[in-house]
Amino acid sequence: MPDGGKRRDTAVKAVEKPSLEQVIAQADQLRTAGQLLAAARQYEAWITANDSPSKCVALFNLGVLRSDLGDLNGAEAAYAEAIGLNPRLYQGHINAGLVAERKKQDVEAVRHWLAAEQGVMAATW
Repeated sequence: MPDGGKRRDTAVKAVEKPSLEQVIAQADQLRTAGQLLAAARQYEAWITANDSPSKCVALFNLGVLRSDLGDLNGAEAAYAEAIGLNPRLYQGHINAGLVAERKKQDVEAVRHWLAAEQGVMAATW
């Protein structure tokens, strides 16, 4: 062998995906620095790359950031996806109701708040 009988390891190390906890910490730092869009992009990247039971948490946090950015349609979509993954995520229903209220969709807002109440009641039984 031309390399003195030594075998070269040519395998490329896989880049480790950040954990959701790491993404939350990074996004919180960006948010504190006033970089809400960059924080939202952190969640978007994690959501795209992961299929985890915790995805609803990332989607909820993304919804909060989009709402804070004034992207009500984006916030509504993030909350809807979070609730779709975990219908008992009452926080998602509450925030989805707040977004609906800001969009002057009062009936939809009440529907979300009633679903939140049902989620809380189901969680306490």
